[in-house]
Amino acid sequence: MKRFLLALPALMLLTGCGMSESLSSSMFGTPTEKEVEHMPDCPQTGVLADATFIPVFTGQGLSDVGALGKLGGITGGCDFDKAGIAGMEIKITFLARKIKPELDIKKLDLPYFIAILTPDQQVLQRQNFSTKVDFDNTGYGVMVEEHELKIPVPTREAAAGYKVVVGYELSPDQLAYNRKKEDKNAD
Repeated sequence: MKRFLLALPALMLLTGCGMSESLSSSMFGTPTEKEVEHMPDCPQTGVLADATFIPVFTGQGLSDVGALGKLGGITGGCDFDKAGIAGMEIKITFLARKIKPELDIKKLDLPYFIAILTPDQQVLQRQNFSTKVDFDNTGYGVMVEEHELKIPVPTREAAAGYKVVVGYELSPDQLAYNRKKEDKNAD
């Protein structure tokens, strides 16, 4: 399990966040009314819309994609062990597939980041990671990474205003591919 403490403020802003996969009571099944009263309000989680996919180009141009990685989802939960600290355990699912079956690669390296946003959308912390997804005989692969986060929050109640955002580290061409793909899906 990868761990990091989020404490240093940053001046960078992230825009275009598509939030999904909230970590509310869905992680605990159907809670009773008493459990709901004592359940912490976890920070929201999501995937940065422009960084959901990571294409692997095999030639020139944005249309020559040999493999594709996708962020499959985020699950987890949170607690408040110490005053002013929201502890979160999250699992991130990474999916990969070969677009060109003849492509001679056995695994895909997927660089990604986790960022914590304050309630006013400022980046509190951002950290880079990498994972490898092995392809099976059909050209697909799955990897799940676990992370333990410690997020400084002013009060337990304020934690719900924070966001945990995940996305792929993209080159300018990969980002252009994703934005072009989004434009086609919007039509």
